[in-house]
Amino acid sequence: MPFKDYKNSPLLPWLVPIIPKGAKLSPKSSLTPERIGKIPGRWTDEGWVGFEGFTKHRTTAKLCDAFDAYFKDGGGYAPIVGMINDEHLLVDNDHDDMMTNMIVGATIERVLWEKTLIRYRPNSFRKAWIFRLKPGSRPITKRKHRFYAPKEDPAVVGKPHEIELLGKGQQCLIEGMHPSGVPYAWEEGKSPLNAYTEIVEVDAETMDFLWAEIKKDLIEHGYNFDIPRADGAGGSGTSTAERDVIGVEHFDTAPDTALLRQLLKDFPATHEALADRDDWIKFLMAVKTACAGDEEFYEEVVVPWNLEFPGMDEEYLRERWESFHESSLGWSYLVAVAQADSPALVGSLFGLPPGHLAA
Repeated sequence: MPFKDYKNSPLLPWLVPIIPKGAKLSPKSSLTPERIGKIPGRWTDEGWVGFEGFTKHRTTAKLCDAFDAYFKDGGGYAPIVGMINDEHLLVDNDHDDMMTNMIVGATIERVLWEKTLIRYRPNSFRKAWIFRLKPGSRPITKRKHRFYAPKEDPAVVGKPHEIELLGKGQQCLIEGMHPSGVPYAWEEGKSPLNAYTEIVEVDAETMDFLWAEIKKDLIEHGYNFDIPRADGAGGSGTSTAERDVIGVEHFDTAPDTALLRQLLKDFPATHEALADRDDWIKFLMAVKTACAGDEEFYEEVVVPWNLEFPGMDEEYLRERWESFHESSLGWSYLVAVAQADSPALVGSLFGLPPGHLAA
């Protein structure tokens, strides 16, 4: 369906166009052909470019015609409709396995006593369940369950399987062509466009419980959540510190995002300690860990902080940010690096009055 069909849909504000696989990229874009197919974008006279600031974008009915024109002018593709997940959550099973789908689906119906809309594609067992976030509920941010299937040897399989919970600041595809060459579909023909009221509504507390129950039920069926830790650089300079999945459960998040804001205010991206690219990468990874990967913090604080550096490209920054999934570096590392430049921060950590360390 084209974007124009969504003009009267409750989904309208959250829609974004997706760059088609194989489409012509603008020479000004830092995207590569291998990455496109699921990334929001815009068509220009020189080719497709990334959709900067898409997490803050809100679509209007007037824009739907412009989005449809992107695909007509940008290669004659059928529209690919993406959706920002702030108010419409997605539990996305990335494990291509029928049994995993059955367990997750059964857990959802057991917990909610309802069946929501389910996305799939014909060439895969992967499925995704969509939910409406109850108005007034606290935001849900991205989470992951990482696991091995029963009887799988981690040493043989390597990378673990994942189930993602997509929320604030994330986006997913709801209609159009998957990069594999087949279109997305919805079970029983019920899509968010034609059966919106059948999307089950949940609040944050219900989703928290459901997310925990999915893991519990998978464990009961023999799934292994004991993921081997990869070695990596630690905050103390060692090379054997354990990495942990970036998120609210990471062992080294900031005690308060206000403190993290203060640290970045006092320690600019142009600081000489970050002149080396590897040092900047480690610092940026630690920032993502410290804020638990919060997309709002990224947009409001991290992007402006990095753009102070001459020549910084926002698409490149987003690419680096999205590449961080696990980290041994977090709040402690940031404090160790920046404490000499942020006496007010150090003072607050030790409960000292403002100006005490600066005297």
